[in-house]
Formats: sequence, structure tokens, C-alpha cells
Amino acid sequence: MLSGVCHGIGWLWRHIKLTWRMIFLCRFSALVVAVFGLAFICIDQAQDLLLALDDAGERWPQWLFLYVAVWAAAISAWYWARILLSFDFPGTPALDPFLTGVNRWLPRALGVFLFASIVLALVLAAFVLTSDPASRRTLIAGAAVLAAQGALFFLFVVCRRRWLKALDRHLARPDGEGALRRLLRATIWIYDAPEDKRFRNLRELGWNSLVALGLSLLTSFALFVIVLRYPVGPAVFFGAGAVAMTAAANLIPVGSLLVYWSNRCQLPLLSAILAWALIASFFNDNHDVRLLAKDAADTTLPDTRLTLEEAYDRWRDRPGDPSARSQRPVIVATAGGGSRAAYWTTLVLGSVQDQCPVFGDRVFAISGVSGGSLGAAIFVGLLADERSGGAQSCSPPSDGGRHFAKTGGAVSSMDFLSPTLAGLLYPDLAQRFVVPGFLPDRSEYLELSWETAWHAAAESPGIALPSADSFAGSFAALWPGDSGDWHKKARVWPALFLNGTNVETGRRIIASNLQIRPSFRDAYDAFEVVGADMAVSTAVNMSSRFPYLEAPGTMHFPRDGPRWGHVVDGGYFENFGAATAAEILEAIALHGGGDVKPIVIQISSDPDLDELRADGETAKPPETSFGRELYAPIRTFLNTRAARGSLAAETLRLRTHQLGGDFFHFRLCRYEGRAPALGWTLSRAARQEIDGMLDKTDNAQGCGNYGELERLLQLLKQP
Repeated sequence: MLSGVCHGIGWLWRHIKLTWRMIFLCRFSALVVAVFGLAFICIDQAQDLLLALDDAGERWPQWLFLYVAVWAAAISAWYWARILLSFDFPGTPALDPFLTGVNRWLPRALGVFLFASIVLALVLAAFVLTSDPASRRTLIAGAAVLAAQGALFFLFVVCRRRWLKALDRHLARPDGEGALRRLLRATIWIYDAPEDKRFRNLRELGWNSLVALGLSLLTSFALFVIVLRYPVGPAVFFGAGAVAMTAAANLIPVGSLLVYWSNRCQLPLLSAILAWALIASFFNDNHDVRLLAKDAADTTLPDTRLTLEEAYDRWRDRPGDPSARSQRPVIVATAGGGSRAAYWTTLVLGSVQDQCPVFGDRVFAISGVSGGSLGAAIFVGLLADERSGGAQSCSPPSDGGRHFAKTGGAVSSMDFLSPTLAGLLYPDLAQRFVVPGFLPDRSEYLELSWETAWHAAAESPGIALPSADSFAGSFAALWPGDSGDWHKKARVWPALFLNGTNVETGRRIIASNLQIRPSFRDAYDAFEVVGADMAVSTAVNMSSRFPYLEAPGTMHFPRDGPRWGHVVDGGYFENFGAATAAEILEAIALHGGGDVKPIVIQISSDPDLDELRADGETAKPPETSFGRELYAPIRTFLNTRAARGSLAAETLRLRTHQLGGDFFHFRLCRYEGRAPALGWTLSRAARQEIDGMLDKTDNAQGCGNYGELERLLQLLKQP
């Protein structure tokens, strides 16, 4: 009995090793399939980009592109695995019935897995990320269509020889063939790589397979050129899902060719190339923070900016608003969280502005992080044409006004992920293996997508923006007046404080239209470091370099000077923007002679955050069990980051009350148990759920945002 069990275990182990050796022969196809397939299954941001396909009436071309891209990736994975398993590489075990079966079914499994992963991701998006019946029906229908295509793909790879032979007999003619017919017959046999014999080299494959490899490489190069030439439009048109699957299809032939030579020469070529990429990283940095050209209009020197106290004096001394004389400035802190934070910030601030047009003039400063910085910049940009005299009333205009919430939502809800993915998977990936650094990086693609979104919103019917190119233009130009001398500007509020994190020290690095020193402790001034103006989109991205989706931005001393350091997402330091807002509050409270009674607005975007409270009540934290010793340090680091942000927000709330001010907290909470995904794209269902967090139905969800909005509006209406 025991000997039989041992024999069975030994047999199983031998066959597992043989299977692993076959997987290793086609390892690049297997790796790409695993990475891209599991990403869609396991990462809710990937599922949310599929959820963005729920608007069937407008997105049906993207469904088609997704289907085509999945087919391309599946065929590429299957075909090149099939080719690599057809060679008699040194040390390859001899074919037997078991290995013949592995040769036959392993490539098929790789192709089918890609179909299955996207189908499963669509189902998860339908049942986990949305409760909207229409969205759910659209996603389930799309998953069913893709599942049927997966079944057709499986039938093709299983029955292809029978079908190809029948087609070949149909095309054959006893009286001879023309060149076109011969080409067609040769083409259809590209997919006839044998499963029970092996080749010694590429020449034995036949010219048709070599042509297929050449066309695959040519297609990859052509797409690379398209992405390089048109960084935003094509990616947004095809959609993030199609971009990702197309990149997978293009990567497999290139990697498989390297695997072939590695197997053939018995040299670790892939490891050598990765080692080269590591060495090249010292010489090919293409992640410099973009600056405006030296001769660009509105270029400003940072030493002309006002200090925080000087700006507050100008805000307090402005005529016509009793809130200035009573020193009731509005200070906003808005948290990071990708597109959901940007959309939520524009919704909250825009809704208040729509119902109280004087609100924008009363906001003295906005401290933002990541997506919150994007929302804050959009709001300040929308105020640009409201600054000639400032509104005097807190009553909505009879004609409905400018619809700040609608316009801000139109900008912040566009697809920013697709261009960023295209930049990541094409030029930025290629740059890792090339010296010196000269290709555009993915951060530039994200910034260009923000600029394009603003421009597209400006051209949309019913939307009037101050300038169609505001986000591509000078950061200094967001505030009207002479950008060469900030003292001559008409207004410098709402002042923006966009919080990033310095990699080398862990300190804040803040991009602002006001001087950072001496009012802020232990923080760097971004404009003081670079000594030049930058585009609005670049200033926002100083704060929102999403981990791994973007690389750390390289900053240099004025202009082309030596490298200063690197900037990453402000959420590494503190994700609420509350620490900077608290320092703003302390500085103006001290400068205002003790008469400042601030109105502080905290906008958070963490759906798991409970209401801020100071009563010391402590809820029992969730248990940690599985892999505690391995996972605890990572989990502690991540949770400490969140706790530090909530502590800063709570400290801001307490200090506001100590000064006799009013504190408002607008929470992005879970909606029927779900939370909008954290990323740079938002589906229609996610936008609808966020919209519901600020209307009367919000009361049923227990967020309390509608009550906060009513309370804030009542306060703003007071003299």
C-alpha cells in the first residue's frame, strides 16, 4: 500500500517536472498570459476599466476593439507557444505520449485562459462593482459574447487541421494555380505547427511562419510609432482594455524570439537583458518633470510670488464681502484617490459654487493630494472667468448659472488610464533598454490626457470654459494678471497647494502659487527648486504620481542644472492634504491677530474611512491571521499611512473648533457595500454612485454629506 502511494507520488512529481520544463520552453507566452490575465481577475481597477464599457450606446466600438484585442492576444500566446514547443532544443526531453499531449494542450490552455480571464473580470465587474441593472445586463451580455468567442477559439485550435485541409482541397486546382492562390494556400498553413515532431532551427519552419513572425514584429513597431506620434487620441478611442490586450499580443512575439535564442544557445538571454535594463537605468532617465520653454508666455520666477501672509492680507482687504472683514476664510483639504477623488472634489466644490456663487471668492486656499489636486486645479481653472469683480450673492442665479459641478465632472470623468497604459507599455517600456533617455514617459501621457480632457470639455456643447488650453498652459496663468510679477496680479486666491513627496527625504514638496517658506515646516517649494513655470497638468502631477503606474519624477535645480531629487505621490506622506491645510490655518490665525474664524472643508475619498471623531472611542480592528509574520510589516506600513492621514484630518478639525470656526467633512463612502475603484478611469456606474453621495438619497447611505452641504450653504449665506 505504502509503496503504491510512493510510486504514485513519484509518477506525479516526474510529470509535474516535465510539464514545468515544457512551460519553461515557452515561458514568455506563459508569463504574459499570467500577468495580464490575473491582473484583470484580481485587480478591481482593471475590472473598473471594463465596467467603463457599460454605456453600450456610446462605447460599442470599444467592445469590438476589446474582442479583437483579446483574439489577437490569445492567438499570439497560443501560436508562439506552439512554435517554441516545436523545436528540439538542447536538453529537451524526448517526445512520448505524455509530452505530446502537453505540446498539444499547453498552448491551447494559454489562449483559452486569456478569454476566460476577461470573461470572469466582466462578471466580477457586473456583480461586485455595480448595482445598476442596465450596467449589469450590458456587462453580462458582453461576457457571454466573449465566452462564445472563447469557445470558437477553442474549436479553431482543436479542429484547425481538419478545417485547413478542407480549405486547401477547395483552393487546389488540377490545372495549376496563380500566384495569389498559392499565397493564400501557404498563408493558411501558418497555423499548422506540428505537435508530434520537432524542428532543429527556424529555417525548417517554412517561410510562411517566418513571415508571420516578421509581420508580428512589424505590427509591434507600427503601434509603437502610432503611440509615440498620437499619445492620447487612439488610446482613448480604443479603450484601456483593448490597449492592454494589444500590448500583450505585441510583446509575445518579441519575447518569444528572445526565448528561442536563449533556448537554442543555452544562454540566459532574458536575464542578461533584464540585467542590462538595470545597468541602463543609471543612464536613461526619461522621467524629468516637464517645464515650460524659456520663451513661453507667462513664465514666472518663484521669487516674485507672495508669501502666505501677504496673500491673506489681500484676501482680507478685498472690498464688498463681509466674510473678509469678519475673517471667515474658507480652507479646503482634499484627499487623493485617482479619478474618484478628482470627480468627488469637483462635485463637492462645484455643487457649493453652483448654489452659492460667492463661494469661490471666499475660498482662500485649497490643499490637495493626488486626485484631489486634479479636482482642485479643475475648480480653480473654472473660476478663471469669474474673477473680474467676484460674485456678491450666495443665491443661485435665476438662469441656473455656470453649472460648475457638471463642467468639473465632464473634465474629471474622462479616460486618463488608456493613454497612460499606452505610454507605459510602449515608449516607456522600450526606453528601459535604450541609452540615453529620450522617449516620452508615461507621466507625460497622463498629463497630456488631462490637457486633452480639458480641451474636449471646452468644445462640448453647453459647456463654456475660460480657455480651451488652460491645463496645457502656464500654472501662473490660472490667476489673472501679470505672471512676471505676482504683486500685480488681480487675485491670488483660491491659492493652490499641491502636495507631493520627495523620495530622498520623505518630506513634502509643494507646488503652489504662493511661497512655501517660511510658513511651512519641513517642506520643499517645487517652484523654488526648478526655478521656472510649468504647465498646470505638470504641477498637478507633482502631487499625483500614482505608485508604479507612474515613475518618480526627476527634478533638477533651475532649468538644466544638476539633479535635485525625485517627487512621487503626495499620499506617501499624508493622503488627506490636512497637514498642509493645518499649517495654512495656523499661519493665518497667527497673522490675523486671533480674530480668524475659519470655515474648513475636508474632502476625503477613502470609502473605508469612518466619520472623524474625537471622543476616544476605539473600534475593534479586523483580525490578522493568514501569513501574519510575512504580511504584517507590509500591512502595518499601508495602514499607518492611512491612519496618519486621518490623524491629520482630525487634528485639523480640532484646531478649527478651537479657533471658533466651522468644520465640514464630505466623505466618499461605500454605496450599497461597494466602493468606486481607485484608478485613473471612472465608469458611468461609479459616477452615478458618487453623484448619489451628495443628494438627498445620501441620507439612506448614512454618509451625511447632504446634511453637511445644507449646513455649509446656510453658513455661507450668513453676513
